[in-house]
Amino acid sequence: MASRARHKPGIQPNLTPMVDVVFLLIVFFIVVAQITTNERLELILPKLFEARTVDPGEERRIVVNVVPQAEIAEIGGAFLMSGDVFADDNAGVGALIDRLSAIRARDPGISVSVRADRVEHYDRVHTALRACAEAGMARVNLIAERMDVAR
Repeated sequence: MASRARHKPGIQPNLTPMVDVVFLLIVFFIVVAQITTNERLELILPKLFEARTVDPGEERRIVVNVVPQAEIAEIGGAFLMSGDVFADDNAGVGALIDRLSAIRARDPGISVSVRADRVEHYDRVHTALRACAEAGMARVNLIAERMDVAR
């Protein structure tokens, strides 16, 4: 038994709107690709030599916290390290350098991690990093994470 396909004459699919949408999508992706490449900067990033994983039990480090601007009056200083508070003036930064130098003299392989809030002004973070450098610390890490404030 031969079957014939029933075909209604005059009804054909119109592909013009679909072709228009495809061309619009192509133009959109080309424009977006050019915008994102203009926003990126060419940087020479540092290379990591001797990358290794350190067991947290054997890692020796101290943490210098950059106190958020809103909490300086409450805590009483701009830098917090091992429960000690240091001011943001010359005397406080000098005391921080002396404390870091004493720690380095006892343990030359110790590393320092500087923690700061992500919205903190960089000049205060720079002060903490400069104090580490002046104390002669060989390994300094910058940790940029948001400090959770109890509300």
